[in-house]
Amino acid sequence: MTSATEKVVAYCRVSTAEQADGMSLDAQLRAIRAYAEQRNLVIVAEFVERGASATDDSRAEFQRMIEKLLS
Repeated sequence: MTSATEKVVAYCRVSTAEQADGMSLDAQLRAIRAYAEQRNLVIVAEFVERGASATDDSRAEFQRMIEKLLS
């Protein structure tokens, strides 16, 4: 079991603008938050990528998340 002091970030992404307008991102965030709570993880930041393809790593929110993790 993990301790309550373990810190994590949440990252959600959908590929298209149409998906971003739906409930997909909200559902992903709810699932991530529930997962973290069940395991006593503390989410220190949430990153949401709306309508961004995962074909490369140049996505803005993904890069912000990496910067946060490396700082």
